[in-house]
Amino acid sequence: MSLSRERIAHGLVAIGLASTVSERVTEGDYEPFDADWNYKDIPHLAEVHHAVDGVVIASETSHTSSVFLQQVGPIRVPLIVYIGEGTNNNAVYVGSAGPFVIVIETKWQRVAENRSRVITTYEIFSPKLLKFLQPVVHRLLSRNYDVLMTADLPMREQRGRLRKRGYVFAGDSSGYGFRESSNVYVRNVIAPQELRHSSIRMRLDNVAEGRSVHGGDAEDGVVIERDGNVLLVYPRICDHEGASLDCALLQEKGLRCPWHGRTVRPIASIDTVANAATSLSQDTNVQIDAGHIVLSRRLQA
Repeated sequence: MSLSRERIAHGLVAIGLASTVSERVTEGDYEPFDADWNYKDIPHLAEVHHAVDGVVIASETSHTSSVFLQQVGPIRVPLIVYIGEGTNNNAVYVGSAGPFVIVIETKWQRVAENRSRVITTYEIFSPKLLKFLQPVVHRLLSRNYDVLMTADLPMREQRGRLRKRGYVFAGDSSGYGFRESSNVYVRNVIAPQELRHSSIRMRLDNVAEGRSVHGGDAEDGVVIERDGNVLLVYPRICDHEGASLDCALLQEKGLRCPWHGRTVRPIASIDTVANAATSLSQDTNVQIDAGHIVLSRRLQA
């Protein structure tokens, strides 16, 4: 049986609940695939959405169930939420909190090349005597939508920027799934042929103390952390789902992916006193030549 807001609404009205509907619409420079991925990507909830804590009860490719603690002002409200694939480019959420049942349908559509529109419809159900409180719930959901989109839209648009450079993602062909999203150590970023071999040459004395970025804005670029005479070189994007590492938190063992918390280790190290360069990744070659760092990468297809 296909999952749809209309079918669920029909059943809830049949048992005597009353409802009201509201809608939010956003557009951005990304493909519908990126909205599909974003809505099914469970690990980013804890890493990106700090106002939402949750426990996954069960997760399969096409659906998942969780208990969330949603911050509403000073109160953390528990919500039991079921999320499932709809019939065509949509997802349906069903949750309950106190006397309210919340049914949300999110649809995504392509409006131009690398441009998508997402329509989110909220339908709030309650006993008829409490229908006068539903506008309050709609306002809270609309406010929550704004908070979520401040983090989700940049994620989608980062993937859109990579797509403009010819990148695609593994899920575009294999499909995106809730359960599959839990593996954050798989490479899902697929570089175009022309970017699978890149080379960067930079003067050592042009590499500033602290953090700097060099080269292109994808896998043809690097992030360098300099601490005196020691330089650690990192990729500029996480090869899991394409997050930019330009501002990623530096931890003891590497950069922390801002989307999923994965540790991204350095691909090369340089000691300027010893005039030594060491590759720390199989796809990377680094050397010092006449006061320059020369770094090349050859990515697997």
